[in-house]
Amino acid sequence: RFFVVAGLARNQVDVYEAGTYKLLKRFALRSMPSHMDFLADSSTVFLSLQGTGRIVAIDLRALEVLWNEPCGSAPAGVLVHGGQVLTGNMGSDDVAVLDAGTGRELRRIRTGKGAHTLFWSPDRRTIWVNNRLDTESVVVLDAATLEPVRRYRLPGGPDDLEFAPDGKVWFTMRFIHKVAVLDPPSGEFDTIEVGRSPHGIF
Repeated sequence: RFFVVAGLARNQVDVYEAGTYKLLKRFALRSMPSHMDFLADSSTVFLSLQGTGRIVAIDLRALEVLWNEPCGSAPAGVLVHGGQVLTGNMGSDDVAVLDAGTGRELRRIRTGKGAHTLFWSPDRRTIWVNNRLDTESVVVLDAATLEPVRRYRLPGGPDDLEFAPDGKVWFTMRFIHKVAVLDPPSGEFDTIEVGRSPHGIF
């Protein structure tokens, strides 16, 4: 029902009606709204505010801010995990776990320098965290405990990833102009030259 736009350079979040693209409400939010994720019932969207180290929750039915709470330095990726919200903090090198209802911080998980984006594995048994500035750049968390269970060394600034049907994982390597194709059981990977600063991958 909703189309939500994070205007990072404009310090605003726009909520549109899906399909018609009618602007329902514009939220002035400082600063640098970046990544987002939704509750399963689409009632709430959570966004990282990269410039102020906060997470904001917006009620999409009432079109009101529910809470706006600190989470760590330079938050980026956001992932809803049941009644919790996880965010990768690039400036504090960890993943913050917040209560989705209140924004209260529950714990921190140190993953590596430049913790950036978070992704569910296809079976939803693990959560993958890309640490864009670390040499041991990818940490896999057990989804049930949120404890690290595996690390992969993917130098070059892994940014986003995608899981392929054959079981391999494709990463954009932001700083070395490549995409890496990882074989998770062995930890071995191949790279493909793609051009400057690759970011999203699908």
